This record gives sequence, C-alpha cells and structure tokens, in this order.
Amino acid sequence: MTEYKNNYNIFAMKKLLLFVLCLLQSCQLYHYKRLKLPEHQDKKFNLKSVVLTGYGRYSYSQESVEQYIEYLQDINANSASLLITCFTDNSSSSNVFCSEYDTPTISEIEYASQKIQNAGLLLNLRIYIDLQSKEWRCHWNPKDKEKAFMALENVLFKYVTLAEKVKAESIIIGAEYCHLTEPKYTKYWTGLIEKIRTVYKGKISYGANWNIPYKSKFSSEYEQIQFWDSLDWIGIDYYWPLNKRYSPTTKNLHFHHQNNLVLIEDFAQKKKKNVLITEVGFPIEDGGSYNPFDWTLKGPINPEEHFENHKAFLEEYKKRNNIYGAFFWHLNPRRMFRQKGIVPNKKALKQSWSDNENTNNN
Repeated sequence: MTEYKNNYNIFAMKKLLLFVLCLLQSCQLYHYKRLKLPEHQDKKFNLKSVVLTGYGRYSYSQESVEQYIEYLQDINANSASLLITCFTDNSSSSNVFCSEYDTPTISEIEYASQKIQNAGLLLNLRIYIDLQSKEWRCHWNPKDKEKAFMALENVLFKYVTLAEKVKAESIIIGAEYCHLTEPKYTKYWTGLIEKIRTVYKGKISYGANWNIPYKSKFSSEYEQIQFWDSLDWIGIDYYWPLNKRYSPTTKNLHFHHQNNLVLIEDFAQKKKKNVLITEVGFPIEDGGSYNPFDWTLKGPINPEEHFENHKAFLEEYKKRNNIYGAFFWHLNPRRMFRQKGIVPNKKALKQSWSDNENTNNN
C-alpha cells in the first residue's frame, strides 16, 4: 500500500510539473505586443494587407494561419487582418449574436494573433454583423434601432476587449450598415466609440460602403456618416464598377480608378482625416470590372483582366495623398488559394508591394 502511495505521489508530481511547464509555455506563446503605427500617412508608409475571412468556428487553425502568413510575407504585406463574423436574423431583426458554428473561437483568434505578431506583421481585427438570411448588410434596417445598437455594443465589447488583450494595432467596428449610419443615429455611434476607447487603445475605423443602394440624399455611405471625427481613419469599402460603356483596357481601368481615388482624396482633405481602404477587390471572372462587389459572379475566369484591375488600382492609389493603406479582399481559410470570386491577385500585389517600401513599423 505504501509503495502504491509513493508511486501515486510521483505520478501526481509529474502531472503537476507538466502542468506548470505547459503554463509557462502558454505564457510565452501568448505574449502580445502592440507595434507603433505612424500618426500620419506619408510616402514611406502604407498599410498593406489581405483579409483572411473567418467564416467558421475553426477558421484560424494552425494550417490556415501558417499558409496565410506565408502568403502575406511572399507579397511583402506588412499587416494581417482577421475577420470575426457574428449575426442577426434578417434585415428587420434587432438581435445580434455570435454563432457556435460560424464565429471563430476566442482561442483560435488568440493563437492566430500571436503567430501574426511573431512573424513581425501588424494585426487588424474586424468585427462584422452578417444577416443569416443571406441579405446584404447594407439592407439591415432593424425595427427597434435602440435594441439593435445595444446588442451591437454587447458583441463589440466582447471583441474589442479581446483586441486589446492581443494588442491589435487596429480594429474595424463594422462595415456597410447603411441604414444604421444615417445622420440621425450619429449620437449612438459617438457614444459607442467613446466607450470602446475606454477599453481599446489602438486605432479604430469603420468600413463605409462606396454607394447607397436605395433612395437617399447622399450618394454614398461614407458621405452620410457624421461620426468620422470620433474615429482614427475614414474607412471606405472600395467597389466602384467600371462604366459598361468602356471596355476594361489598361487605359480605361487607370482612368476609372484615378477618378474614384481623387474623389476619396478630396473627401479626406475636406474632413482633414486620412482614409483607410477597408476593403477592395475584384472578381476573377470575366467582366469582374463591371461587378467588383459581386462575389457570386459566374462565368469563365479572366486572369488578365483581374491582374490589370489590381495593377491599375495600385498604381493610381500610390499617387494619392491622405490614403493610409488598403486591405484586399480576401482569402478563405477553407479554400485558401481558390481562383473563384473576389480574390487577390498575388502577382500584382507582389509587384506593387516591393521590398524597398517601408514595412517595418517598430
């Protein structure tokens, strides 16, 4: 019996030692540090990133995160961006909830954040509310706005607290909520952002749509928003379609992107604030220039048009002042390198984001 007790004690001590070692390793693994971002946009620095979209509980697995980091390093990006998606039922619903199956787990977000920071990349987290009815966020028009904002605040606080824990350099607190960002709801947003800043100490933006798809006195969501002063950057989701009168030639694509980026630059100067292109992308299918926002576009792929669209945007984008950076849409952890829908053009990004540009932000 004494021998049994001794063996048990030895076994218990080994388990305790193993537990302590695991704790020490865990503490070492999850040591977060926020890097310093330049205060103002200049020609020596731009945020350069591709968004990894976590549309599943286990989206940010070791394999997908390692592939993502390798991709970013290969194209000379300096920032990673992880999407966290929660939900509301439909366009008139006022509830907001995170899904057991479709929202990434906290532990995976923490793991991905540490791996990203260990790789020397800046970290951006974006929290979106999608509609389970598969309708577009821009059509989310809750019947009970006050209830919707309270529900939104509860979910945001969960993830901005996480963003502060992992020392994310920036967060995007929503995108394309066209009805909810109308001027009459400004006080909700300013109050919400003020509360967020008591918890989160990094940079904050919101991704406003390039237009408004229903009758409005404003031509775009970013123009109707009156709480830009409360944020660090004006965020714009860039999906302007090429006019169908023009073919997607190199010349026409340059002219198209130049016009749109000048509009953005003028708006930024008027607001005396830098712009962050929170999303930009183009479908790889033929005719993607005319439907850059259509991730369901069908038809044969057109790699040449896809490349020229990215190249024209990137070349015109570099000429503009007041634009702090761009996040390209998107890589999907389940089908990381698929050639379908809105995907980044690796060749164009790699050519544009050359090694001689500033990518170290310590």
